[in-house]
Amino acid sequence: SSIQTFLPSYVSTIMLSLDIERVHQMKLNILIAIIACLLSPCLGHTQKLSRYKDHENIPQKFGYINRRGQTVIPFLYDEAKPMINGYAGVYNKGKFAFIDNKGKLITDFKYDIVGPFSEGLARVEINNFHGFIDKNGEIAIPLNYTQATNFSQGLAAVKDIDDRYIFINQSGACPFSNTFDYADSFSEGYAVVEHNGLKKLMSLDGKFIVNKGYDLWSTFKKGIALFCIGDKQNNRRFGYINSDFEIVVMPYYRDITAFTGGIAIAQKLNKKFTIIDLQGNEYG
Repeated sequence: SSIQTFLPSYVSTIMLSLDIERVHQMKLNILIAIIACLLSPCLGHTQKLSRYKDHENIPQKFGYINRRGQTVIPFLYDEAKPMINGYAGVYNKGKFAFIDNKGKLITDFKYDIVGPFSEGLARVEINNFHGFIDKNGEIAIPLNYTQATNFSQGLAAVKDIDDRYIFINQSGACPFSNTFDYADSFSEGYAVVEHNGLKKLMSLDGKFIVNKGYDLWSTFKKGIALFCIGDKQNNRRFGYINSDFEIVVMPYYRDITAFTGGIAIAQKLNKKFTIIDLQGNEYG
């Protein structure tokens, strides 16, 4: 797990999606190209403070080192999350707390699950209820929700006790009248929500994008979003649209990963795998 601290999250996501059955189907030269593309963006992207496991001590403990390999925060913790925006969640004796980049505790060890600080607030969970704390360790939004996303573009998606999703701002207020079957974080001005049984794209002002015969399965990342046609698992076909809602990758595929370095891995209808670019060209 310590290796993942040094890699962007999308790398581990794509690498996990390449299970043994898939790898054996792919040509060696394609696999080498994928690994090269995954690893090359990682250089120079390490955290200023990275967590590190002390392998000499038993039981093993986590601490933080700087880029020169010097210990900055001692090996005191059973688990440690990456240092993001100057704060990290650390774990001891079954509970999480937060520390700053000097190692100072800003909360007690009392949380079951914690997320990173995003836009000044961090998601926390106690007894399956979620809320948010500020950088002083104070409760900013009470733990009243059964699920929650991190804040993005001023809003977080949360699930209330009635099993409905809503969006809240950093004051805890809900700016929209609609509730949803499902809602994800906003990205580049839009969020994917499920409303009346259909996946839709919603803008920051609460308006739904006109359905053009497909469901949106992801928010926009770097100007593109995954979409799907077909209403049953075996009939679904995936492609990508751009921010003008124009199709850039036709829905010819059973599955597609996120794009990394301008390429993605796609599974064709014959269950073979190929590499595609942002123009929809196939390689291999």
